Amino acid sequence: MEQKARIIPSVQLEELKLSDLAGEQVVVIEPQKSSKTKLTIGYWVRLDHQYQGEDEWYIPKNAIVFK
Repeated sequence: MEQKARIIPSVQLEELKLSDLAGEQVVVIEPQKSSKTKLTIGYWVRLDHQYQGEDEWYIPKNAIVFK
């Protein structure tokens, strides 16, 4: 997929304790789909730096804005 996006604040991002990532520019690696409905529920993204020792994170769908 490799599409550029920005992480925005959301309740789900807070619940995942990832609010610090809001505002980050990321590259979307892969959509995460619901096993029941097959609808996209979030995305695996790559940061251009490490956060908590990782550069790839799951971000909920409502916390991503595509460029």
